[in-house]
Amino acid sequence: MSTYLELTNSAIIEAGVELDDLTSVDFASTTDPLQKRFKRWINQSLKEIEFERNELEYKNKQAQIVVYPRFLVIDGNRSVAPPANSIFEGDDTTSTFEVVSSTLLSGTWAGGDAEANLDFVDLSSAIAFNEFFDELSPTAANLNVFRAKWWGRYNLSDDVTDILEPNKSSFKIQDPSGLSTTSDNTGGTSNTSLQFVPWGLFNTSMETSGTYGRPTAITETPDGSYDFFPRPNGPYILTFEYQSTPQQLAEWDDTVTDMPALYQDAIVWRAVMYYADYDRKPDQFARAERRYEYYKNRTEANKMPVPSFGWNRYDSAWS
Repeated sequence: MSTYLELTNSAIIEAGVELDDLTSVDFASTTDPLQKRFKRWINQSLKEIEFERNELEYKNKQAQIVVYPRFLVIDGNRSVAPPANSIFEGDDTTSTFEVVSSTLLSGTWAGGDAEANLDFVDLSSAIAFNEFFDELSPTAANLNVFRAKWWGRYNLSDDVTDILEPNKSSFKIQDPSGLSTTSDNTGGTSNTSLQFVPWGLFNTSMETSGTYGRPTAITETPDGSYDFFPRPNGPYILTFEYQSTPQQLAEWDDTVTDMPALYQDAIVWRAVMYYADYDRKPDQFARAERRYEYYKNRTEANKMPVPSFGWNRYDSAWS
């Protein structure tokens, strides 16, 4: 794998400019305007190449995360966030649940204005939104700790840090019977596909439902989060395919981790195209473009999914 330094120096050499090579010592501190441009062009080229064809094999990955039932709470008022295994009871409904984890969204618990997602288990009965919840354990003296605002939504990037976009037709969920007691089983059975439902339809027919159970549908909400119908009634393993975000090179010895080394000259030649355009050299631009297209075409020929037809219901193999 070529380093950021090697890619930058290769672009400088192929551009044919009278410019000293960068070194590991001066790479981060260079003040030469053209050297700085070549560094930026390498990063920009890598990003654009990865944006061009998200279907490339090395851009597609699989993720597995555990999703719990979740409430969105507001006016959180406690010295610290509710700990795991703490138990709360609603003032109006006397419904109880046990906290699994807490994710702060805004404000602070100590300041009394926390907004947070609470993952939970063992909900005893339906709650009333906007009701206050008192703490039963571990500190029974804590009253009106928070108000339940709505069901919580799920931001996939909280668990999958390099996600750019999930494949919305790939969501699968595992039945609770396949889970271990610690909910970290990634090899269980009984996985079923979730139907992706557009937000407009979900909002009119599913969003206000208080049904809990094994989710059968998933949607993307207007804020880019995800929600389920029915809401999970326990921990489930969610499996899905996703496209990863373009890599950003920073240190001189950073390497391109996703693109196979065999095709990384495409980054160099695209950076040379940037230079030729900047320096108004159409002949050099055309030459660099030809070399870039060569590596681009080889990448697409070898790293794109194999074209195929979908299932045919009249094919006896699937009947």
